[in-house]
Amino acid sequence: MWDDIWPYIAGILPTILVAAFFYRIMKNMIEGDRQERVAQAQWERSQQVSRPSANQSEPSPDEDDPAESAN
Repeated sequence: MWDDIWPYIAGILPTILVAAFFYRIMKNMIEGDRQERVAQAQWERSQQVSRPSANQSEPSPDEDDPAESAN
């Protein structure tokens, strides 16, 4: 019985293993991307809170001067 089934199992097993490996890699990549986007959004929110408002007449020191970048 196993002699009849073994060639089919040996033929399909590598495909199943590669598919499972690919699924695992893609799942981890997508999850990592999602977590990175959440962390980036949190960081941007914290930066917006710590910056002075745009209504002030004096620019903050970390902002580039557009006149300097044009030269």
